Amino acid sequence: MRWEHSVETDPCWRASSATNETMKNTTKNPALSALQNHVTGAIERGKTTPTIEQPATMANAIRNGLVHLESIKELVTRLQSDDDDIREAAKDEAYSYPLSVQVRTGWFTPCREEDASKEEFRILLSTGGPACRIFGELDHHCEPSRARLEVKDWLTPWEEVGLLEEESESLLSFCQAFYFGE
Repeated sequence: MRWEHSVETDPCWRASSATNETMKNTTKNPALSALQNHVTGAIERGKTTPTIEQPATMANAIRNGLVHLESIKELVTRLQSDDDDIREAAKDEAYSYPLSVQVRTGWFTPCREEDASKEEFRILLSTGGPACRIFGELDHHCEPSRARLEVKDWLTPWEEVGLLEEESESLLSFCQAFYFGE
């Protein structure tokens, strides 16, 4: 499947030929070109596969997720600042960024709540079509140990967006700003 973008015909990406080539850049916009390259990389890394039925929709969802990721990376830079005022402002912004932050437990024996420990978390960033969330695992101290960015659109399942190592680290750092319990 080849992906094309043409600002003259469609503001979103659409599928054209049945070939497994990368996205074809048909625009002069450097920001869009960088975004297309990132989406191409995510698809090639095998962690994001647009569905054949709605490839343009998933490209829109992936684009939404990557826009959130860019905001998170900028926010993490400020969270790691040496300036206390910048760091505090970034914390306030981080706490108000998600729509919801939730945790869930794994399996445990009924009537033995002491066996129940939080194992996973979910940070909802946007809903609707497209929607974006961070889904991750908690270690035994209720600290995020793994995080992944997931996107979806109407009537499509959640799909993980393939990230580069530095992007995964930024995503995990953002998640570590939240308190998930003891």
